[in-house]
Amino acid sequence: MEIIIPPTQKIYSSRRRFLFRAGMKDDKNIPVEIQRRLQQTIDLGLELADPIIFSEDAQVAEYGIDRGFLPQLLQNSHSVSLFVSTLGRQIDKKIMSLSEQNMVLAAMLLDAWASESLETINMWYDDVLRSKFGDGTRRFSPGYGDMDIKKNYDILQNWLPNNKIVANKKTGILQPQKSTVCLIGWK
Repeated sequence: MEIIIPPTQKIYSSRRRFLFRAGMKDDKNIPVEIQRRLQQTIDLGLELADPIIFSEDAQVAEYGIDRGFLPQLLQNSHSVSLFVSTLGRQIDKKIMSLSEQNMVLAAMLLDAWASESLETINMWYDDVLRSKFGDGTRRFSPGYGDMDIKKNYDILQNWLPNNKIVANKKTGILQPQKSTVCLIGWK
């Protein structure tokens, strides 16, 4: 298994995506106070983020990943890259703390920033893998399409065991919450 620490500049999501996730339109006329709050959120997120990726490549075969385990999209793949990414526990804790303090806007903005930043990391690592392996399927995560979210647990147990990210065996929900399991099939 490979452990990757994404460069800090790979955490930055686009302003447009961050604002869209936060329910706002990217407009030149956003009030100064909101601009200030947005920048505070970015600064706080960067301070709290502890990004890490655990990655493994596996053959689709008798001694690798069983085809029956994979979603339809990856059925014709000869190998699969599996990775789990996270921003760490501190962001989850801060979002919860802000919510408990009834600081709803601050919690919502940090949640939006963290979600988009995690996706930015996933897109970056997707590009890294494609430059290594070439043409592949689209990136896929359990919980979408025909792959049950509970498979997060199996993936973390069998291919990506680590001490930073866990999945609930009964629900497949990841902890920290700002984490994602991804698969890409290679032809």
